[in-house]
Amino acid sequence: MPTPLKKKHAAGVGTRAHGGVAATVGHLYGFGSTEEEYTLLVHGCEQRGRRADGPFKHDSGKGFVEARPGQYSGRAHNAFIVEATGGIARAGRAQAGLLARRATGKHARDRTQYGRARGSTRNFYLHHTRMITKAAVVRDATMIREQVQCLRQRVCAAHAGASDVP
Repeated sequence: MPTPLKKKHAAGVGTRAHGGVAATVGHLYGFGSTEEEYTLLVHGCEQRGRRADGPFKHDSGKGFVEARPGQYSGRAHNAFIVEATGGIARAGRAQAGLLARRATGKHARDRTQYGRARGSTRNFYLHHTRMITKAAVVRDATMIREQVQCLRQRVCAAHAGASDVP
């Protein structure tokens, strides 16, 4: 669950030896600082271009990218990238749409436990994407709260230690 709020910059220029790398363009596009990086991490990539072409240039779409294995290369999987803000990347939304069509198709059984409130959705896609988004946001909030508690303990310990000094 990556955060798009992490301060980092990668121009994506790469090197002549290894070719292009992921760029951070979150200021231009949704998932611009996370999707490419995590897709590469999970799926890897095939070689693109030749070393003589120089590193891959994102603006032209031309250049060399060295082949890299992903953590799940060679295995059947679906990467479901969800940012800490609750945003779901395009591939995850497409997968949720596929599952929704399967759950509502002919002879399908949807065993989802939907909410009982009158305003609760009965739509498979909406229900599950909302639950995934909620889980991401709640987890991020929990981690922030834990960090605040750690900082508070450090400050209290520092004050206690300072008052012991004569």
